[in-house]
Amino acid sequence: MEGVLRATARKVWIVTEMLLLFVAGPALLAKLVYERHIPLFMILPAVFAGLIALLLSQSDRTWRADLARLPARRTVLSILALFVLCGSALTLFAYERYPGSFLTFPRSNTPFWLLVMTFYPLISVTTQELVYRVLFFHRYAAVLNSVWLAIAVNAALFAGMHAILFAAHGPHFHWEAVGISFAGGLIFAMRFAATRSFLAVALEHALYGDLIFTIGLGRFFFTGVASL
Repeated sequence: MEGVLRATARKVWIVTEMLLLFVAGPALLAKLVYERHIPLFMILPAVFAGLIALLLSQSDRTWRADLARLPARRTVLSILALFVLCGSALTLFAYERYPGSFLTFPRSNTPFWLLVMTFYPLISVTTQELVYRVLFFHRYAAVLNSVWLAIAVNAALFAGMHAILFAAHGPHFHWEAVGISFAGGLIFAMRFAATRSFLAVALEHALYGDLIFTIGLGRFFFTGVASL
């Protein structure tokens, strides 16, 4: 009986910790960015450092292998094939829905666009994937008792972060940020669950992220406070 109570208490704590990290955390970031006007890219290194400390505290060190695991050739081909399909659909959506901003970023400010293409994957994507895939699946997924439930919860938390940080700010709620990030969260979570490769999911995330900024949807994922 005591063992059952201890296991239940730990499960409650893990779920509570997950909600604090993935719901309260983005809310705190939004406060720092929008009320204190601290650029998001200046906050991310601190988030990255805290994340590494949390990972290092884990008794299970298999996450280290996940960080170093190179994606198999068939995984890369699968990523590229899916990107051609989904990326084409996303590009068509941007062209039809927002023709005025389609490709304006690379055309109007090529040097800054090139910086975003380079540093968005290096800074933002790596931090997001360490938090939402590596840490989530190593520390929190097990308490959900189902890999498919873990994938769904992961995608919902990923979309929720984008809703809090990006969609909820401005004159209108940007459903585009929520819908796109939920779909992306499903793709990235399924990829990580299948491959256990941080590099694979970071590559996939970088492809979609750079495409979004290129085709004119970047404003739905931009804080407006000197942020990537």
